[in-house]
Amino acid sequence: MGVGSNIMLLLATSALLSLSMGVAYPFLSEYIYSVTSSPLIAGTVASARSVVCVASLMFGGYLSDMVGRKRPIWIGTFLLGLSQLVYALASSTFEFLVAAVCEGFAYFYFPAFNAMIMDSAESGRLPRLFTFALIADHLPYTASPVLGGFLRDLYGLWGLRFGFLFGGGSMLILALVRQLFLTETLKGPVGSSGGLPSLWRDAAKTFRDLDPTVRRLIVLRSLILLNGIRCFTISRFYML
Repeated sequence: MGVGSNIMLLLATSALLSLSMGVAYPFLSEYIYSVTSSPLIAGTVASARSVVCVASLMFGGYLSDMVGRKRPIWIGTFLLGLSQLVYALASSTFEFLVAAVCEGFAYFYFPAFNAMIMDSAESGRLPRLFTFALIADHLPYTASPVLGGFLRDLYGLWGLRFGFLFGGGSMLILALVRQLFLTETLKGPVGSSGGLPSLWRDAAKTFRDLDPTVRRLIVLRSLILLNGIRCFTISRFYML
């Protein structure tokens, strides 16, 4: 398949990934609480995932410019599927933390995903394509939790375990599809080759060089997202 088909494949697999992940993942906090009987563990797992995710996004930006777009995309998708399988089989705090770290690290492929879309599209089409990408990534996720709720009501904890197994297995298949059919768009390494310390310095410099209004918006959005994660976790315990 050529570069032109990358966008269609990325959007289609994103929609399927969103659909499969939405079955059980919205019930993650309740699921962890049901297994461990500890709100503290559920909150710790969510925090660990978020911390690793932030660091992995920085690392992913470096990788996408040094090793290419395709490899991070399919490996990250594979790790995301693997994390869902670990969630499905987890029965202890350590196993949930392993799944959370694996999931958080898996998101390192997001910068490569965005870069491949930009590489594969004409500049005039980018706003529309990124809009389609957001829709493909979020719309299926709004519908599939209904199935997860049905499984939870019908089969209890084992219904959620099945949901995670279904999501993880589906993501492994999507990782294989991406590995087989995506076409690499990076012709050669670009940017700094000074390793991760240089990466962090470059990121800090880029942030400082932004317009003050943009910096404030980034900080505000980060605080809103953190608060959203906190409220989501607390609300799950309140409903229990």
